[in-house]
Amino acid sequence: MGGIKQAQKWSAVTKAAGLPIMCEALPNSAFETAWQVHLLVSDEWATHMEHENLGVNGPMTDDIAKNVPLVKNGFMYPPEGPGLGLELNEELLEK
Repeated sequence: MGGIKQAQKWSAVTKAAGLPIMCEALPNSAFETAWQVHLLVSDEWATHMEHENLGVNGPMTDDIAKNVPLVKNGFMYPPEGPGLGLELNEELLEK
């Protein structure tokens, strides 16, 4: 999508055209996924899109963030807290 601003632009264009959108980026880390899920819950049109980050590769483990976005019963929930709501996993960085 080109980042959150570009994703917001694409969402506006597809909404104006009445076209569905799909986010196909599979999760590499919580930091990559967190901004996407925040976009999904903040943009009414984006909530209508099909999204592939719903645990396709299983739950994120050994991630650079301690609190990865929660996937439960086919729904993804953004981490809560300031910014993206993520807490750095300093123990993993030490490894």
